[in-house]
Amino acid sequence: MISYNQFKNIVVNELQRDISSNNDQNIAISSKKDQSLFIVAGPGSGKTTVMVLKILKFIFVDDVNPNEIVATTFTRKAANELHSRILSWGDDIKRHLSKNISDDEIKNKINRIDFNQIITGTIDSIAEEILRIYREPGTNLPVVIEEFVANAAMINSGLFNNDSYLDKDLRKYLGTLIGVEEVKNPSKMSDILLDIKNRLYYDQVDFYELMANETVPGAKKALDIIANYIKELNNRNIIDFPMLESIFLKKLKSEKLNLFLDEIKVILVDEYQDTNLLQEKIYFTLAKSAIANGGNITVVGDDDQSLYRFRGATVDLFTNFSKRAREKLNTEVKEVNLSVNYRSTEHIIDLCNHFVELDDIYQSARVKEKPKIKYPKSNKDMNSQNIGLNNTKLTKSTKTKNTPPNNTKLTKTTKTKNTPPNNTKLTKSTKTKNTVPNNTKLTKPTKTKNTVPTKSMIQEKIEVNQSNFQEELGEITVPVLGMFRQNPEMLAKDLSILIKDLVEGKEIKKKIKRVLRPNSNISNNMNNTGHDNYNISNNMNNTGHDNSILNKYASNKKEFKSNENSFKKELLKNNEIKFRLDEKNGSPSDIAILTYSPKELSYGNQLFPHYLRKNLAKFKTQIDVFNPRGQDLQTLKPVAIFCGLILECIDPEAKFQKSIKKIPKLAERNMNKWRRIANEYIELSPEPHQPISLKDFVDKWRSRIPYNHKNLQGHEIWPETASLIELAYKLITWIETLQEDAEGIVYLQAITQTITQTGFFNEFSGSIHFDDEHILEKKSVLEAIWNIFIPIATGGVTIDENLLDTLPNNRINIMSIHQSKGLEFPLVIVDVGSRFNKNRVNTSFLRFPKEGGKSAKLENKIRAFSDLGIGEREARDKAFDDLTRLYFVAFSRAKDVLLLIGLNSTIDGYMANDEHKKIPNIALGWKRDEVFVGFDEIFLI
Repeated sequence: MISYNQFKNIVVNELQRDISSNNDQNIAISSKKDQSLFIVAGPGSGKTTVMVLKILKFIFVDDVNPNEIVATTFTRKAANELHSRILSWGDDIKRHLSKNISDDEIKNKINRIDFNQIITGTIDSIAEEILRIYREPGTNLPVVIEEFVANAAMINSGLFNNDSYLDKDLRKYLGTLIGVEEVKNPSKMSDILLDIKNRLYYDQVDFYELMANETVPGAKKALDIIANYIKELNNRNIIDFPMLESIFLKKLKSEKLNLFLDEIKVILVDEYQDTNLLQEKIYFTLAKSAIANGGNITVVGDDDQSLYRFRGATVDLFTNFSKRAREKLNTEVKEVNLSVNYRSTEHIIDLCNHFVELDDIYQSARVKEKPKIKYPKSNKDMNSQNIGLNNTKLTKSTKTKNTPPNNTKLTKTTKTKNTPPNNTKLTKSTKTKNTVPNNTKLTKPTKTKNTVPTKSMIQEKIEVNQSNFQEELGEITVPVLGMFRQNPEMLAKDLSILIKDLVEGKEIKKKIKRVLRPNSNISNNMNNTGHDNYNISNNMNNTGHDNSILNKYASNKKEFKSNENSFKKELLKNNEIKFRLDEKNGSPSDIAILTYSPKELSYGNQLFPHYLRKNLAKFKTQIDVFNPRGQDLQTLKPVAIFCGLILECIDPEAKFQKSIKKIPKLAERNMNKWRRIANEYIELSPEPHQPISLKDFVDKWRSRIPYNHKNLQGHEIWPETASLIELAYKLITWIETLQEDAEGIVYLQAITQTITQTGFFNEFSGSIHFDDEHILEKKSVLEAIWNIFIPIATGGVTIDENLLDTLPNNRINIMSIHQSKGLEFPLVIVDVGSRFNKNRVNTSFLRFPKEGGKSAKLENKIRAFSDLGIGEREARDKAFDDLTRLYFVAFSRAKDVLLLIGLNSTIDGYMANDEHKKIPNIALGWKRDEVFVGFDEIFLI
């Protein structure tokens, strides 16, 4: 319809995305329709922008119909973002062309473009939709269950069937996979069994061949249970996600979806580094048709951000994509590297580059000749990308001479509408204390991938007279910071004070205690305090200040020799770093605390996230956190009240529950505890009291006395059936936390989804049946107990990631590093050592693996029967690789300030038996050969 130059001009001038300033982005977008691409996209490199503009270029320049394009993403959230931006930018281009093109035929063609016909989504959602559209007449599609429901199904159809969870051989075998003597908890057993089952699908292993070759009794038992699980689901016309993908692949290869394949010309796959063999076969089958139709396949990803080995991901499929495409698709793929980072400051980018390159052995697991992440050459380059979503409002910097964009005291801002540049609407909830609307999604916009802040949400500066040095030094940014304390309690206390001051709008003033730097003689260079000279900067003057810490503050590389001494003198005089949240637009959700696991309790022990929550709650104006994964669902008081009330309604005094002979001890203990807590809550007489109180409502259920239920003759009767989900929603009337609290709403969704989805494979479909003989009543109540409440009580139901798509804007976010993937925050606090006070074996997997771990062990065992093979990389090396990638993702989430936190012992070591001990830790710069490298500079506050 139009030329590429016309398209590029519209993108630059109308969408204000200056793709011409980034040659790699331009190459990726402008490639020919039949050119397949391998796009390696580093953090903050504008990946989503490239994907959207590439799709729009196919439509407007190459005349590809929207229904001929398939674009997949890793998460539903990313799919929604991609689709939203395609619609917004596509409509902008359509409007512009309609106004400026005189040819009526072309104008009509442009106006007929329907971007909703582009097939976007996760591989699972696309598979489900295509199978639905092209299903054979007279056939019913299986119901697809979520992961947490699959766990409950495995417990009931596999482990509780014939009391298999009590099998000693099975317990020991599962224990060998995770490095313990045996596994007894049914939910933990179910997790491992599902991992095995999913691996069989993902690695395309012949189940019967594996079964025939297995000799270990426990392993045979595990495969028997998996077979029973699959059979039970098939009998009920139910499938889980790996089964869905397997069915989709078979349909594609059976030529039953040829009508769909004949239309496909473009396959675009995001986050390809987390693809498995089953998914690769799907993509390659689609790609064969696309290439035959004159199109291509383009994959986008970053091997350094591959996090999902534990879910079957195979990063080698990404690093070897060009070779595999040549061999299996007979097509040559062009590699494009997007390496300019528009997200983070230069200090953060330097640390990310140093961290990902410091381990020599890791380099062989990366894409060959991969370039470093680059900082934009100038502020103009950053502003040219012009993509700026933040937590609450968009601000656009007004350009002034030599003005740092990250400091509002030196930057004048112009308010724009509370809408991102792509015209996607963002809604903002009315702020009320610690509440969000009941039964509605949290409207706080999430940070989006690959966006470029035109104005920082953190105001930052080094304590110098910036008006004197602004012109000579250009942008001055906060270096990478560290906060290390004696124990988790002290760490939580000091961090909570820093967070409180930021949230209250105060300017943070922190003294630089010392500067961590590498020391090649670290292992043999102890001073008489028992501390490494590495940790005490090598250039201290007699004031205790570091004379060399200023060498990197000219972040735009300008010459400033004439003012260097004055600049150093000013910093040394104060020895302070200052920063604050944006005065107008900052909010608590600009702060994210990332950790290996957000658990607040572990086997009864209180962990750092618990202490932080506790300290933040102590302030006069309480600061709430958002960490719904902090505690196991079954241990939470609101959940105990909720589940206990339901149990008391359907099974008064546990009459039917007590008839279960072999109920798991943990389940029985927790359900009895729930009932007790629920009864105590009833006695508190919570509001509302009208039209009926909670006590009266539960008593009527207990006695089966009808309330407001009449038959056709107008007589009050107890119904023959009662829906559990309806009962649940009536009961939350009296549980305010589950209605208005941000975390409470997530808990409610987890439980109600469990009730709803388990109904798909239950005989009574999530209802309680009542009869005079109480036969059906007992069966339906026991079914609910086994399929809903026992899985919850034993930890089988967890918070699904899809329930955390949006983050509340009035809370501090505590999340796993996995959950943070694809997000970005002005201030990122990474926990690199709050659990490590000594070099203990039981924490080594979190910092410095001693062996391969469950994922690598399971991978090697199953891949002996897969086309992938075991591979040359040792299991322990895979574990090291995965930890490196994990912390690379964590560090690269930060836009303006990166703060590493932990215990003093993680940086200084500790004394034991008059000997100085160290705690090796990948996240702090240790190589896997136990050589310490460290980082260039970490400023301790």
